[in-house]
Amino acid sequence: MRYYIGMKKFLTARITVLVLFLLLAVSLCLTLAIPQQSVGAPVPSLFPGSPFLAAVVHRAGLDHVFSTWWFLMVAGLILLSLSCSTFDQYRLARMRTVAEGRLRYAEEAPLAVAPADFRRLIRRWGYLPIGTAEGGRYVKSPWGYWGNFLLHLGLACAALFALVYVATEHRLAVRVIAGEETRLTPETAAERKGVLASRLPLPAAIRLGELEPAFWENDQLRELSSTGTFRYAGGGGEPYRIGVNDKLNYRGMIVYQKSTFGTAFYLDFTDVAGRPFKELFLLPQPPRRDRPGYADMTVGGGSYTLRGKYLADASRQSVLPRDPVLTLRLMGGGELLGEVSLKTGESGELGPLRVTLRKTAWWTEYLIEGSRGVAGIFTGFALILLGVLLTYFSVPRVVTIAGEEGDLRVAWQSARFNDFFRAERDRLFAAARGEEHA
Repeated sequence: MRYYIGMKKFLTARITVLVLFLLLAVSLCLTLAIPQQSVGAPVPSLFPGSPFLAAVVHRAGLDHVFSTWWFLMVAGLILLSLSCSTFDQYRLARMRTVAEGRLRYAEEAPLAVAPADFRRLIRRWGYLPIGTAEGGRYVKSPWGYWGNFLLHLGLACAALFALVYVATEHRLAVRVIAGEETRLTPETAAERKGVLASRLPLPAAIRLGELEPAFWENDQLRELSSTGTFRYAGGGGEPYRIGVNDKLNYRGMIVYQKSTFGTAFYLDFTDVAGRPFKELFLLPQPPRRDRPGYADMTVGGGSYTLRGKYLADASRQSVLPRDPVLTLRLMGGGELLGEVSLKTGESGELGPLRVTLRKTAWWTEYLIEGSRGVAGIFTGFALILLGVLLTYFSVPRVVTIAGEEGDLRVAWQSARFNDFFRAERDRLFAAARGEEHA
């Protein structure tokens, strides 16, 4: 018991709480400053000029903070501290709800009224009999005592399930192209995994059938949905439909339609030696019908940089790709080597290369989420909000009664905002004296 009390005092000490939250803040800042990788991923090129520093960062886990033992330890200690504080708040709320004896800082007044009449009066005013203090104890809004407990319980719940989430985090971002079958491999899908992540029951591939964007009159995206098929390794598949505002539950996972989309351009090149090669150039959806979308890519084995500018409609009358026109600029050694504008089926010279725009197709991105704990996190936030509402908008007021008729002593006290509720006390006492109607 002594060890438990000592540990509890240590975990709830102000300096301990401040240090833990400082460590948590530093950890979160690290995740913003350093790109985060999955557990077991190759050492990233964070510092190209210093492989040793990159290796140190990787071994320390700074590139996958949420999966390190030291982050889980900090989060676990914060959870223990919050749990101890929550238990203390529970005992305190229970004690205040059923507290007996004389009120501290209460304002007393003698009333020449029968105790039974006064009890009926305060019951009509919303005061409930709670406790067994001598003469009676009546509380208005007694649930307000539980505001701090619910606030701490919500914090503990959010911390617990946030820890579950980062430990079991498993998400996959995949880019798909209409008419193409995209196999889910490390080369085509960016994956993030927590230290306790389980294997996702993913399909072998995804085939995007149709992408259906809808726009407002000002060309802003109103809705985005898509249809396609999840392909299985053994053959066959399962059709799906998913929208930005209509997530898909699939085999225990949640699939989200991201709002990122655009047009894929199939380009056929021929170099100066007559050797053909193909490139797939993905450009984002233009922000407006009269404004193009931009993107860059390398071609020719990294020898050239291809800069693309894309208008959805050559006449600038629609934001949908009814008559798309693609303008390409070929850069080499920091110099412009050539420029050409193409529509589907057209060819042109682009510096030392000849290029043909063979066809176009929609592309978009999906996010496949298999992490656990999200519902618990939102439950914690709901409890926090409920605790705040009870704390500030449901303030307990207490009345105790002692004595007999002709010598009735009544004490009144508000748990918080005493001056704000003083007018209620005055009206209550005036009604008891018969100076106004209750």
